[in-house]
Amino acid sequence: PTIEVLDFSAGQVAEAMTLHEHSLFSRVKQTEFLGQGWSKEDKAVRCPGLTDLIGVFNRWCHYVAYHIINSNAKEMRSK
Repeated sequence: PTIEVLDFSAGQVAEAMTLHEHSLFSRVKQTEFLGQGWSKEDKAVRCPGLTDLIGVFNRWCHYVAYHIINSNAKEMRSK
């Protein structure tokens, strides 16, 4: 069986996301915020921590948007 985010309470999801994102954010070096390195061609080299954090944020956004758009039930879309 597949486990989905909606199988958990909002509090459990928020706690898990916070712990995961904190571990990513704590690896970001101050220098990664300089010169907009995250938008450059070599962003993975210049800003590995920030690139990882942005990637997680983008994946969550895509996940949520996908499930909202593809949900048939009005109740499910409202969650």
